[in-house]
Amino acid sequence: MSDDPDLAADDPRRSGAEELLGAGGQVVVIAARDEAQRIGGTITAISTALPGARLIVADDGSIDDTARIAREAGAEVVSAGTSRGKG
Repeated sequence: MSDDPDLAADDPRRSGAEELLGAGGQVVVIAARDEAQRIGGTITAISTALPGARLIVADDGSIDDTARIAREAGAEVVSAGTSRGKG
């Protein structure tokens, strides 16, 4: 994100930075698979520690309610559909 006052609001060097980073200027990506029992508490703890941060849960093919609970807790969820494993 650029704070350069000489850049116009529609300059491509500025576009999307605020949307990507969120109000807090931070993005947290949480990798998860079958973490329905823990993901809500994890998201709550991170939200408390980093208010305004954009929270994204990368759901690696969970077969439980990980994605639903993560969304309900306020995170964005990106789902793989099937497990991609480590790495």
